[in-house]
Amino acid sequence: MIDTLNRWLQVYGSTPSRLHAPEVAPTPCRHPADSHRHACKFFPNVVRARLYEEVKSIYQAGLTVADDDAQGRLEERLLELEHKEEAYIRQAAAEDKSIPRRADANPAVLLAD
Repeated sequence: MIDTLNRWLQVYGSTPSRLHAPEVAPTPCRHPADSHRHACKFFPNVVRARLYEEVKSIYQAGLTVADDDAQGRLEERLLELEHKEEAYIRQAAAEDKSIPRRADANPAVLLAD
């Protein structure tokens, strides 16, 4: 997110004269087309400070060990459900029924015996 903000500042700069992206054709009236562009044009330091504070708050919160544990439990549950799904598909195939597999099916589950 900070990299995005830095790239934005490199392209648009902090002065109103550099706020239009070079790849965007200028509008005939030379005024920004929406309120976000107006805010960036007339209050660049305020917008930059606000974005900085939002990004900073996201990164200060960080991930905790509890979040990692919860993620691990969710991944285990997903793998368990995928194994059940594959078992149902194989059972249906044994009964001469065709159930198509999902395009994003886990290959490890598909190849498991």
